[in-house]
Amino acid sequence: MLKSIKKSFKYLMILVGIILLVPTFGSLILRIPEVQTFMVKRIMGHFSDKIQSTLTLGRIEYTFFNKLLINDLLIKDQNNDTLIYSQKIRVSISRLDFTGKIIKLGHIELVEPMIALITDTSGMMNLKWYLELLGSSKDTTRKSANKFLVNQITINDGRFALLNRTSRESKKTIDFNNLRLSGINCDIEDIRVLNDSTVFTVNELRFSESGGFLVRSMNSKVVFSDNDIIFRDLFLYLDSSIINADHVILAGDSDDSFQRFIDDVQLDIILQKSLISSADLRFFPFFEYS
Repeated sequence: MLKSIKKSFKYLMILVGIILLVPTFGSLILRIPEVQTFMVKRIMGHFSDKIQSTLTLGRIEYTFFNKLLINDLLIKDQNNDTLIYSQKIRVSISRLDFTGKIIKLGHIELVEPMIALITDTSGMMNLKWYLELLGSSKDTTRKSANKFLVNQITINDGRFALLNRTSRESKKTIDFNNLRLSGINCDIEDIRVLNDSTVFTVNELRFSESGGFLVRSMNSKVVFSDNDIIFRDLFLYLDSSIINADHVILAGDSDDSFQRFIDDVQLDIILQKSLISSADLRFFPFFEYS
């Protein structure tokens, strides 16, 4: 799953490139938002037909030469379920170097974004389906020099779902096969996607989980590398606990490990002085006690 997420950044770069290049090839007429919206909708409609799924947007406005506004972006999966939606996306562009394969963005603001990673009854995750459709499996042996850099991403009132429709209904307080987060707010800074690793810093992350688990504040340096997720200098303020850790490592054995979180993901944690309440531990099945 982690490699699929990393590869998705590559195709995000392609999509951003298409959106940004369209307005640059032309005269002053392309400054008109309605013209920009029409042209991009035609492109997205073409891709929708090609992949037999839905890619739509409400309105796009590109202000020469470094401001982009997208309203109501919607991407659906092979089962017509929502994969990605955002009410509004604002982007400032710092550098576009397609020859050197470098995209550097300034500030990205996402208003009410929704991401749903869904494994259907056939065992196929929607994100993996998209990547295979785009031919990602042909690129697995090649090393790319692509660089995708973002100064800051602000998320306002986001939602996230991780659903596995092959699993049975669970009575656990947090079910990692039916995980739903809402009220996600945070700033993510210094995002760097370099080949097989992704690094960034999370500031003031807040969200609530559908079973009642609450994160009031989280700050950490985060690394995605191979099949691991690493949190360094972690500060976590929960409903009843305050956790300080030198590092927390979630280590998987394969790309699919995080789809079977409880069985296949190992936890390595080094704690500093912390206050941990059983009221918060009860949400996690690997801390169960009678």
